[in-house]
Parts: sequence; structure tokens; C-alpha cells
Amino acid sequence: MKFNNEGDIELRDQKFKLVMLIEVDVVADLNETPIEIVNKVRKDFMIKKRYEGFYLDDLSLEFEVHNSENNEDLLKV
Repeated sequence: MKFNNEGDIELRDQKFKLVMLIEVDVVADLNETPIEIVNKVRKDFMIKKRYEGFYLDDLSLEFEVHNSENNEDLLKV
């Protein structure tokens, strides 16, 4: 494995785009707000940047919170 001047792994291979859709049903106490739930999930949802043989060049997370009873949008981040 070779590293460039910035310390990133230098690979001579293809780039891949991995798209994951994770849907989570949350049952929360009445005093929890959607933004509090998203912040707690985002904080605990950790993905490593470097793995053996590859590294993640970019990572973005998008959140939408809907009321499950009427599918009303409560929050989009």
C-alpha cells in the first residue's frame, strides 16, 4: 500500500460509488423532538474513513423524518 504526500492511500484502481438506503423506524418518548432524534442517531452512526485496501473519499448523510401516522414531513436535513 502506498501513501501520497497528504497521507492518503494511493490506489491504482477504480473508484466506486456505494449508495445505501437505511430506513429506521423510531419509537420515541413524547418529549423527544425530531431534531433531537436525528442528532442522536447522527452522533452514534459512525463510519470509519480508512479501511485496509481503500478509503472513503466522500461521505454525505441525509435525513428525513416523517410522522408515521400521516406520512407528514417533519424534518429534512
